Amino acid sequence: MGGARAIAAALWGAAALACGDAPQQEARDATPTSPPGETSSYYSSLAYTRVALDENGRSDFAEGEDHFELKDFAPPAGPLGVAPMRDAESLVFTTADADWVGDWHPTPRRQFVFMLAGAIEIEVEDGERRRFQEGDIILLEDTTGRGHDTRVVSATPALFAIVAMPES
Repeated sequence: MGGARAIAAALWGAAALACGDAPQQEARDATPTSPPGETSSYYSSLAYTRVALDENGRSDFAEGEDHFELKDFAPPAGPLGVAPMRDAESLVFTTADADWVGDWHPTPRRQFVFMLAGAIEIEVEDGERRRFQEGDIILLEDTTGRGHDTRVVSATPALFAIVAMPES
């Protein structure tokens, strides 16, 4: 598969995994629902992990979720489940070697990170660590303070799609 097609497929796969299409995601993500009178299914929500700041300004994990609403998004195609539209500043694809360690750092801006390949571990200031792999979505919001520690934990390089959000 060519570069752009592979990236598009990986982004599509990441969104599908975060909605619960993969067995490892089922426990934390929403279940598909059927609109009244319809036999097709759609997802009611999309779950992601936030690296946010707690009330003391320290990095902490939190859960995020966007809900879908059935809309005529791309007429004349049929209705799609659409989450609230967000503005974005930029999209960048990044990769990190299997032995990469990011050390403690705040995120340079609010940004969504879509895991396309490999696996990373993020540690926040209270010592909690979480592992993220292909299909996971992370919203980094710890723009001040010590930040978080990130490292690649897979035997292969990690591949990310990062969407920078505008300043609030």
